Amino acid sequence: MMPKISPQSWQTDHLDSARVRLPGLKLIITRPSFPFGPLSLDVQHALHVARDEDSRVYFLQPKRVMNSAVYELRSDDVAVILQRPWLNGVLGLAWYLRRGVDSAKRHVLLKPWRAARKLWRMTHNQASQSVRTATARAYYGSEFRRSVAAHPVAVGLPDDRRKEAEVAALKLGLAPGMDIVTLHIRESGFKPDRRPMEDARNADIGTYFEAIDFLTSGGFTVVRIGDASMTPVRRDGLVDLAASSERTDLLELWCVMESRFFMCCDSGAYHLGPLTGTPTLQVNVIDPILCYPMRGSSMFMPKRFANRATESVFSLGEMVTPEHYGGIISELQAFERTKSYDIIDNTPEELRDAVVEMLAHTQGDKAMTAEQNEFHGRMLDLCEALSRETMKRAYWERRFGPGELFLGEGAIVDSFAKRHLNSSGRVVVPRKASQR
Repeated sequence: MMPKISPQSWQTDHLDSARVRLPGLKLIITRPSFPFGPLSLDVQHALHVARDEDSRVYFLQPKRVMNSAVYELRSDDVAVILQRPWLNGVLGLAWYLRRGVDSAKRHVLLKPWRAARKLWRMTHNQASQSVRTATARAYYGSEFRRSVAAHPVAVGLPDDRRKEAEVAALKLGLAPGMDIVTLHIRESGFKPDRRPMEDARNADIGTYFEAIDFLTSGGFTVVRIGDASMTPVRRDGLVDLAASSERTDLLELWCVMESRFFMCCDSGAYHLGPLTGTPTLQVNVIDPILCYPMRGSSMFMPKRFANRATESVFSLGEMVTPEHYGGIISELQAFERTKSYDIIDNTPEELRDAVVEMLAHTQGDKAMTAEQNEFHGRMLDLCEALSRETMKRAYWERRFGPGELFLGEGAIVDSFAKRHLNSSGRVVVPRKASQR
């Protein structure tokens, strides 16, 4: 039986959705967030809840969006109401009214009771329990992750929009049925934020050339997506859609949907993969917990870290211990440059091997190796240890919910795990300017 997402697990301060109940009509009105990651996740989440509740869904589209084509996705599993300017105004008003009522209930009517409960817990030595129940509900939590992995909502473009995308693709030499791999590499131009976590998520497209050449030599066309601020690339077999005047939101989304797999890094664009059902290879990942692939069709490969004082590189096993993981993530999230760690991007050889492995994975070779199973087990141990820490409990519940954790059904790249799971060493790491 299909597991259902409880109403409490999605109606949060973060997810801008509202229920409307009228005679003969159940409707979820969602205003997806602007950033690419939350945009894709909000759309997915609303579709899953609407399916479970046998409800219709409407996506409020603001004037400024990251990708307008995402709002046009349709599903045979869920009735998505078509976008109309006048309907956007009417349902937008209903959304504001419904959200206003919900906010009043949370922050006005329940505020005295919550304050009293917090005081009681503090005086009875129960500070370790989450007291922010309104926002501690699972935001993209374990129930949602299980639903995405086991019972995905299939989506597609309307026929007229799909045909429009195909006509645009033909101008670039792309056609339905071609062997395509879409590539997105996060750079600093779109979001020039110099905080360590933001800078650490970027990557150098030059390190991907070996993987790109392997794909194109095998008959694949690689399509690089992104924005005009990215480094232009000319390479045989590669279509640089990011730098092309032919780029549109619709064509970008079509390329992802037509791909054998979607190769990306630690960026919000990654979530286009789970949204569209496209197998995803996510590389140069910073946070292995938040980026662990939900679906078994996908794989990932994290960056590595070195202790700056000792010049020793952590093994993967050491990276996912509570001591090292907590220190690395906490320092990267701070507003100052990293002082303790150097960041090691995935190498050209590692990226090429990951692509080779991902191709085999998409062709049915999905058996987990001993190293992949060991890493998955260590990740679960890390999550269990972090969930017990007093200071992190409320954050943890907001991320995954208070119930049993579901990390995901994907896997780490096997060749990467074989190289680095238990191997550490000493190296001189070339630093980026922002790491100095």
